[in-house]
Amino acid sequence: MEVKDFLSITHIIVFILSGLFLLFIDRPYLKKKGYTKDEKICRVVGFFYVFGIPAIYLLLSMFFK
Repeated sequence: MEVKDFLSITHIIVFILSGLFLLFIDRPYLKKKGYTKDEKICRVVGFFYVFGIPAIYLLLSMFFK
């Protein structure tokens, strides 16, 4: 089974855009409202979506061709 069978570049783009939304739109809103715990969770998830998902995709595509 190849990585491209269950994860395409379109999925990666959607994850990156979702992460950017979390980091630049949702996180400042949560911070402004005073939801500090939610803001921290949002930051972690946003960074994971932007940097972690593409890294996982690259690693999987290298090892499971």
